[in-house]
Amino acid sequence: MAHENYLQERVFRRTPANGLPGHIDDQDDYVCPETFRGLDPNALFVAADLGLPLLRIEELESMETVAGAARGELKPMVEAYLSSGGRSGEPELRDFFTRWSRRAQIRPSFAAFHADLEDLFETGQGWEDRLRDALGLIHFDPGQRGNAIDVLVFCYDVREVPRLRRLEVNQRPLAVPTVLDSRFSVAFCPSPRDTAYGHVVDLSGNVSEPRREVVHPTMPLRPGNLWRMGSIRKTVDGGLLPVARQLHLMALRSLSGRDDYAMTTDTKE
Repeated sequence: MAHENYLQERVFRRTPANGLPGHIDDQDDYVCPETFRGLDPNALFVAADLGLPLLRIEELESMETVAGAARGELKPMVEAYLSSGGRSGEPELRDFFTRWSRRAQIRPSFAAFHADLEDLFETGQGWEDRLRDALGLIHFDPGQRGNAIDVLVFCYDVREVPRLRRLEVNQRPLAVPTVLDSRFSVAFCPSPRDTAYGHVVDLSGNVSEPRREVVHPTMPLRPGNLWRMGSIRKTVDGGLLPVARQLHLMALRSLSGRDDYAMTTDTKE
């Protein structure tokens, strides 16, 4: 309960009436999550290449709920837009994203690096399940929901991330994720202090080097950011999680040169 209170009081911020902002005053507690108010302007990815592509996954049904849309409204718009290569349904989709933007919270949004995930899409069918596992999204579990989970994948350049007014024009607030930036997840492991970015736990346990992740303020979306739509169908194998976490922590120790990092994190009494 204390963690949830912290999120509501200091991290999840109310969006202005005109929608998610493209510029955020980090001195304004009303609109800026605490995550970004103390951001070091010299941190590595604050000065990332503005053309660097990021990926973010959103649950389709959750986006409808936030936008106040009818259930089933978004999917046909996305299908029309993607199947036509963006030539059909653009105005309707833009209107939906505007409605979503006006109701979404300004909060830390988790994003991965497109370059780290390219291989997941090369073998075709089942990329949705592989992406879910690779990003540690254990709550996207059809086994718990009782049905497949429709998801949207957004791809956008760093330059589209909202700016903090105190940063230089070519800088963006890309921060290292911590346990304080969102609700608890049994699949989340914070990276060692002073690392340049976070690392996700691969639920499959089959990755040798953890993929990178960052958080940034919730950004306004446009149809051009929409990259893919699919359905997660594979049940999460919860029995693999302890092994996946141990392999993840071993990899972090190797990457950071800290052999003692989180040695007692997953031990059983």
